[in-house]
Amino acid sequence: MRPITRVLTASLVLVVALFAPRSAKAQGFGLHGGFTYDTVAGEGLLDDIQGKSGWLVGLWYGGSAPVTFMGEVSYVVREAEPASGQVKRSFIELPTLLRINLGTHNYRVYPMGGPVFDIQLSAEDARGNSIENTFNNYDIGVLIGAGLQIKWFAIEGRYIWGLTDILQNDVSFLQNLGFNSDSKNRSFQVLFKVKLN
Repeated sequence: MRPITRVLTASLVLVVALFAPRSAKAQGFGLHGGFTYDTVAGEGLLDDIQGKSGWLVGLWYGGSAPVTFMGEVSYVVREAEPASGQVKRSFIELPTLLRINLGTHNYRVYPMGGPVFDIQLSAEDARGNSIENTFNNYDIGVLIGAGLQIKWFAIEGRYIWGLTDILQNDVSFLQNLGFNSDSKNRSFQVLFKVKLN
């Protein structure tokens, strides 16, 4: 995916998320940031590749009805550390989640789940060389998690199962690093959120 296409795609998603029509139920939006711990699960002969901590920041939008939709746009940096070096990738991440609000307006616990779509922006090896053409430009996964909201603030824990192979093709040098054609992302995330309206 060319850089201009990435920028246009990310801009379109941001505009849709911020200016989507609001229903009669109270809607909210805000900022979030947090940490992600990622591994690469191999379904072939190779064991899981050692994960590393990464980070994410972004915007969220959602309702306060008992059962509601929650959308997010995040910039995510993921890292993995195969035996022979580090791989660092950045994404625009787009979860589309169903959220069940339990509790009062000011104090809630909420389970959530749904699909998550990642658009790759960059991929680098330990020396900073671009290796993005060896990875798929997208990833599709399933996210489940739960959160605790106290007034304007919330904390969430979530797990993402990547469903798509991360490699475009069988690339020999990545196979030497420990990746294979069945490699898939696995992520555990902790997010901190603040509501702006």
